[in-house]
Amino acid sequence: MSAAWTWRRTSTSGYTAAAVELVPQLTYVLRVPGGEREVHFGAIRVTLLSFDQNGDGIMIFDWAFQLQPGNPSLSPRTTAVRGG
Repeated sequence: MSAAWTWRRTSTSGYTAAAVELVPQLTYVLRVPGGEREVHFGAIRVTLLSFDQNGDGIMIFDWAFQLQPGNPSLSPRTTAVRGG
């Protein structure tokens, strides 16, 4: 059985709103805009995609959300270029 799950994901060049298939054991980082132009970051790690006894899709996941706005710990990494 295969569930048709989609979610929004990050790309290597920054954040995007493109829909992608969820894959168990992968972690998805979220950029969540808040009030007063604050930005929060969160993460979801999918642990299980399956169906219950009635055939309804289920997802089990771990999650984290940064309460401190603007904290760059989960922001996309930038590559430093050194001149020589």
